[in-house]
Amino acid sequence: MRIPRLVFTAAATAFFFGGSALAAPPSTDNWPSFRGADAMSVADDDPRLPHSWSTEENVVWSVDVPGLGWSSPIVLGDRVFVTTVWSEGEVEEPKKGLYLGGNRMQPSADVHHWTVYCFSVETGEKCWEQEVLATAPDFARHLKNTYASETPVTDGERVYAYFGNVGVFAFTLDGEPVWERRFEPVPTRYGWGTATTGSSTS
Repeated sequence: MRIPRLVFTAAATAFFFGGSALAAPPSTDNWPSFRGADAMSVADDDPRLPHSWSTEENVVWSVDVPGLGWSSPIVLGDRVFVTTVWSEGEVEEPKKGLYLGGNRMQPSADVHHWTVYCFSVETGEKCWEQEVLATAPDFARHLKNTYASETPVTDGERVYAYFGNVGVFAFTLDGEPVWERRFEPVPTRYGWGTATTGSSTS
C-alpha cells in the first residue's frame, strides 16, 4: 500500500519567531490561523530571514506527514499544528492544471483517518497526534480537494480543528481532547467539497 505524504519543512527558526529565542514569543510572532494573526499573510521582517531555500538550503528540519491536506500549519510558541487525512487504501492523487472531471460520485470504501498533529518548532519532533475519526468516508472527495482543507486555529489556550462534513474538535495545547461537535455530511456544489477555515476572536 502506498500512502501519499505531506512534507512539512521549517525553512528556519527565524521564519516562525523573527529571532532565535525559543521562549514563548510575543503574540505578533505567532501564526495562529490561516494567513496569520490578522489574516494578511504578512509576518514581521527580520534581516536574518533567508531570501531563498530548498529541501537542503536554509532548512532546519523537515518531517513527513501521512496523507493529504490543503490546510496550512499554524504556529503558537514552540509548537506547530497541522491536520491531514490518510487512507488505508490507494489514493487518487491531485492533478495540476485546468481540467474537467475531477468530481467523484462515490466515496472510497477504504478506511480514512482524520488526524491532528503537533510538532516542535525547534526540532520537528512529534509532540502529539490525535485521531478524531477512522472510517470509510460518507462523501466523495473531489480530485482537486482533500478531506483536510480547513486550517486549524488557536486562541492561545486551545487548538480547534475543523474538518468539513465531519465536525469541530477542540484540544488543549498538549493534545488532550476538550470537546467536539460532529456534523452530518451535506452535498457541495459539483462535489467540490469544503474548505472554510475558522477564526478566533482572541
